[in-house]
Amino acid sequence: MDYQIQREENWHHVISVHVPPEQVKPELDAKYAELKNIRLEGFRKGRVPTHLVKKMYGKQVEADVFRPFISEAYQTIFKENEFDLLDSPELVNLHFDEQQGLTFEFQFDVRPVIPAPDYQGLSVDRYIFSVSEDDVAQTLEVMRRQNAMVYNVEGEAQAGHFVIADLQELDVSGVPILGQRLEDRVLELKDGEEITAQLVGIKAGEERRVQLTMEKPVESQLLQMQTPQVQQVYYSVAVKEIKERRLPELDDEFAKDMGEFENLQALKKAVLDRLNNQAQS
Repeated sequence: MDYQIQREENWHHVISVHVPPEQVKPELDAKYAELKNIRLEGFRKGRVPTHLVKKMYGKQVEADVFRPFISEAYQTIFKENEFDLLDSPELVNLHFDEQQGLTFEFQFDVRPVIPAPDYQGLSVDRYIFSVSEDDVAQTLEVMRRQNAMVYNVEGEAQAGHFVIADLQELDVSGVPILGQRLEDRVLELKDGEEITAQLVGIKAGEERRVQLTMEKPVESQLLQMQTPQVQQVYYSVAVKEIKERRLPELDDEFAKDMGEFENLQALKKAVLDRLNNQAQS
């Protein structure tokens, strides 16, 4: 096997692969010889003409024979060359000729190399950021979320709650898929998300079927690799517990819990000073 790398663009590559006929043809001949022993009306066993076997099974035989050569080429090429791939390589232009052998191409995009300009002697502007009251408020809100307490919820799940549940993946007809069960998973019911709309109103101890749009790896038989593909996935969700996160009040007690601060005003000043230092660095 030999291959050539063509860089059509800074980011687009084409790799042309050639496998000589003396490697491929014996494999094809052996496959066809096996199939000559099939039972076919009008022919004795082992007497089915080769041209008829090729007509009936040619595409399947070629796929079976070519697959190992393609897989070996893929593994060799992408092990010998460190490409910064942006997507999965695409197999194109697959062709076999008894005189020329097997040829095919891998096409793919890589992260482009952008040459750095000569920046010596250039002047740059330094931006000074001013810290606003909103910045302080947002930081305090993050601190509240980081110190929130979690409580059990009696009743129905709502947006903003957390659901602890066992998940069982199902096929399209609703039959459980063996080996695709997840236990004690925490699901956050965020506003506007697909799963939230389907689980709002459920209670602990109840079970509900949901349908989600998500990426799942799909096996490519020809390349012997997995590629992501968006598809509909079905789950049975058995809810065990429902919880909610309660944020602490933003008051003097909260400030004292955050460190050596006498009151909320002292905490706000410390946050403001820290943000100002970060803005100037």
